[in-house]
Amino acid sequence: MAITAATPRKTIPNTIRYIEVEAHESLTFYEGGIYCVDGDGYMNSPSDSAALIVVGVYTGAQAKEFTTGATDHDKLQFAQGVIRIPFSGAAQSDVGEYFFVSDNGTLTQTAGSKTYAFPCVGWESAGFVWIDFAAPMKVA
Repeated sequence: MAITAATPRKTIPNTIRYIEVEAHESLTFYEGGIYCVDGDGYMNSPSDSAALIVVGVYTGAQAKEFTTGATDHDKLQFAQGVIRIPFSGAAQSDVGEYFFVSDNGTLTQTAGSKTYAFPCVGWESAGFVWIDFAAPMKVA
């Protein structure tokens, strides 16, 4: 389910690198939300579209919830690396599998039209997987 409020994420610190990318105009970015680069080169919400590359998770460094202006392309900070994301039914068998991003808060194991996936490198029985957002793989 897409997130609509700040949702801090756990990370494995020594895997994380931070990047700043210009954000799409008129969009709210939520801490912990997963975002991709759109066709214009701006960070945007993921969708079931081919060739959208997820770049990382918004850190909330500028604000926990940040809304860009109608004509603004503010630079926001995103984290890449191993990040913990909720996934219903997470199991040890998910480790080594590839996950796709459905929206800014949801993972799926079904590609749909998406062409990039990310490896699961760990799991927790409480319903979380550890995804390496620094290791995208083109699958179609």
